[in-house]
Amino acid sequence: MAIDSLKGKVVLIDVWSSWCKPCRMQIPGLVKLYKKYHEKGFEMIGVSLDKDKDSWLKAIAADKQSWPNYSELVDWNNNTFANRFFINAIPANYLIDKDGTILGIDLSEEEIGRVLKNQL
Repeated sequence: MAIDSLKGKVVLIDVWSSWCKPCRMQIPGLVKLYKKYHEKGFEMIGVSLDKDKDSWLKAIAADKQSWPNYSELVDWNNNTFANRFFINAIPANYLIDKDGTILGIDLSEEEIGRVLKNQL
């Protein structure tokens, strides 16, 4: 996915891992939000901290994540994204508006839904 394709969209970057139970528990709610708001200009990007490719891909399929998902498949301590954004715990997320401004960090499903309703 090219970064330019996100211009004018509200974007949620979801940081997760297949082995993270709280991460996996929140994904069904994110799937609902994605289905409801995607056609209105909502995009999601999954950033996984998985090291094991098979576990990562199986979790994406099992959880029905239909948005782009990326993983460096390296140890958390060597993960560029996690280090750059000081990710110390997951799940973590960043909600970004159409202009690239961060609307919220580590929001709940309900909070994300409220923001999307107002933004879209």
